[in-house]
Amino acid sequence: MKLSRARRDDGGIRPVLMTSAPTRARPPLTGWRISWTFTGDEKLFSLLTTKWTQSAQSVSATNVSWNGAVTPGGAVTITAVGSSANGVFGVTGLTCTPA
Repeated sequence: MKLSRARRDDGGIRPVLMTSAPTRARPPLTGWRISWTFTGDEKLFSLLTTKWTQSAQSVSATNVSWNGAVTPGGAVTITAVGSSANGVFGVTGLTCTPA
């Protein structure tokens, strides 16, 4: 699994792209989980296309029924909407695992 995120410092929408490794021998994912820790006072309002939770700075999300299957080399885009007092979203420990 590979994750990449677009950076915007205006406290708005942030797309995250999750990509499955393009290996033919690897079966398609049937579910996934993404998690990270914010580095400051960031607060999510919505994490579109996921079932998500935030507890203090820790965030985790799993697929919804229609986007759990990811073929090798395929991708899922996740859009986060939130706020931060200084307008910056710091993320550490960004991981993605099959569910």
